[in-house]
Formats: sequence, structure tokens, C-alpha cells
Amino acid sequence: MKKKKMYILITILLFLLLLVGGAYYIFRPALFAKPMGKYAVGTVSYWVTDPDREEIFITDKHQARQIPIQVWYPAENTSHHDYAPYIPEATKVSEAISELLHIPKALLYSLQFKRSNALEKAPVNKEKAQYPVLLYLTGLYGHRCISTFQIQELVSQGYIVVGIDCPMAVALATFPDGSTLQSLPRTLIDPMLNESLTEENPLLNYNGKTFEGGLIAYFAKDVLRVIDFLTALNTNDPNHLLYNKLNLDRLGAFGVSLGGIIVSEASWKAPRIKANLIMESQIPLKIAQTGLRVPTMVITRPAEAMRTERERSGGWTESDIQEHLSTMENLCKNTAESEFVQIPDIFHVDFTDAPLWVPFPHLLGFSGKTSIEETHHKLNELTLTFFEKHL
Repeated sequence: MKKKKMYILITILLFLLLLVGGAYYIFRPALFAKPMGKYAVGTVSYWVTDPDREEIFITDKHQARQIPIQVWYPAENTSHHDYAPYIPEATKVSEAISELLHIPKALLYSLQFKRSNALEKAPVNKEKAQYPVLLYLTGLYGHRCISTFQIQELVSQGYIVVGIDCPMAVALATFPDGSTLQSLPRTLIDPMLNESLTEENPLLNYNGKTFEGGLIAYFAKDVLRVIDFLTALNTNDPNHLLYNKLNLDRLGAFGVSLGGIIVSEASWKAPRIKANLIMESQIPLKIAQTGLRVPTMVITRPAEAMRTERERSGGWTESDIQEHLSTMENLCKNTAESEFVQIPDIFHVDFTDAPLWVPFPHLLGFSGKTSIEETHHKLNELTLTFFEKHL
């Protein structure tokens, strides 16, 4: 009887321990370690309007294309620690991610409580007159904040990073009037993307509207419009923060998955982008065959890592693997100054923050064998080395 009581007591204690540990994981605000660089991180958001383009994906009214962006910049060190939310409007965004990716809402519940290491509208650090600028593009159904591990480290080392939410590429674009635009399900958006990847002269047709160049070119136009906006912001910032602080002669871009595809398209068309980092992206055939004019680094994984992910989490058919690796390799072969890097034992999602959203991501089949901390450290090292060399 005493042994039975002891077992019951131990079971209760273990249950309470798990309950407390789970509550701590959900409600603790910290998600990221402090960046390694010497600069504090500030952040501010803007909405960029493209008056020359009607928003194709709004069906009930005529409206100019509007692009949410968030800028992270080196800030003055301060005792103020009121950190900005990790994902603005996290509840709405996580609900959209859950619906589009069929992820249980419970796994994303904690995102609404998480904070970044960035201070909202903190004064820009005065140590340098200007800072080089990097544009960041996320993957399909992602968000501009989904690579905060990488963004904050870059900013702490002296870069200004601009995260771009291309509506329809991201899970949910949110606008200052409270309206939102959620992306389409894979059954609708994949055919548009595939045509842009493989056709020489694709057309985007939706809701009776047509855009020459296809969906990827439509997203790349967002990048070009944002560059124009940053040029104007450098002379007239309504927030009085970034006036003459952006060194757009040292402009680079980086992106993961669909974001890397958009980076390749934008760089192919925009000589203003001086260096590209493309992570785990199937490159459009026309770009892979011609290459890019500027230094480009591609980071991906060996085929074995993709097959391991397929066994544990699904996806990654042999055709997917071949198309990804062959187009990335051809891009590097046809680009005069390029680097091709493969990191073993990681999953596609490890290029983002997502494995930090859940406890024990590897055990859940949500992350590769290498610890996510080690993977992120390696990615940050490669990113910093590349942009330090070429910007």
C-alpha cells in the first residue's frame, strides 16, 4: 500500500512539474538569446503603397497594391527594456498559418506572448553616419518576422534589415486600417508559382485581372517598390528615425524558400541589389540558366537530409529534391561570383525561427538532428561572412 501511495505521489508530482514547465514555456516572453553584436536593436513599421499596380487578389473593390514592411536598425543602448512583440498581431497571423499549413492552433498559441530583442522606435545608433541595408523575404505562408534569429544578429553587427511582407506570399498581410489579406490554399497558389518557375513568359491571371511575368515577378515588383520607398525615406522619414541612415549603395537581399525565389527574380531585374543570399529555394529556370550579375551565396542541404525530412515529416518527393538542387547548382554555375553551401542533418524549417516555437522540435519530427541553436549559429556565421565580404 505504501508503495502504491508513493507511485501515485510521484505521478502527481511529475504531472505538476510538466504542467508548470509547459506553462512557463508558453507564457515566458523570451524566445531568442541576446544577439552577439555590439549594437542594440530598434524597430519600426511602415506600409508601402504602389500606386501603379492594382491589387489583383482583392476581389470586392479596386485598391492599389499595399506592402507591409518592418525595419530593424542599430539602436542606442538604453536601460529601457520594453521589447516589441515578436510577431505584431500574432493571434491573427498564427490563425492564418494554422489554417493554411494545417498546424494545430494549440502549437502556435504561445506566439502571442513572445517578445523580440528589439525596442520600438528606439533612437538610431549614432556611431556610424550610415548603415548597409539588407532586404529580407520569407517563405510561402511565412511572415516578415519568421527569421528573427538571423535579422537581430545582423542588426546587432551593424546592418539595417527590412522585412517585406508580400501579400499572398505571407500567410496574412495586415494593414493600418485593420484590414487583412490572407493567402490562398496550396491548391490555388501552387499552379501559379509552378508556372512562374518553369515558363519563359508566364502570365498571372486571377479574378479577371492579368499581370505579365507571373506570380513571382508580381512579388518581385514589391521588392523594387520597397527600394524606391527606402530611397525616399532616406530624405523624408515621417518617424524622424532613419533620415540619411540607409546606405543604399550597399544594398543586399536574403530570403528563404519562396523568399529566396523572389530575391533571385528581384536581383535579376534590379541592378541596385549588390549581393544575394538565397536559402533552400527552387530557382526559376530562366534565372538558373543565365545566372545573376552580382555575388550570390546559396545555402541548402544534401539530398539525404531532404529524404530524412520526408520520412519524418512528409513532403520532398524525388522530383522536388531534384528540381531544388539542380536549379540552385545551375544558378551558382552560371553566376560569375557564387558560393554553394550544403548543411547536413537539418530540415527546411530550420532555416527559420519555427523550431523555437515548440519544445523538443526534433523529437516531434519538426526539426533536423542538429540542434536548432547550432544550426542558427552556423547560418548566422555564413550570412555575416558573406555580406561583410560583398557589401
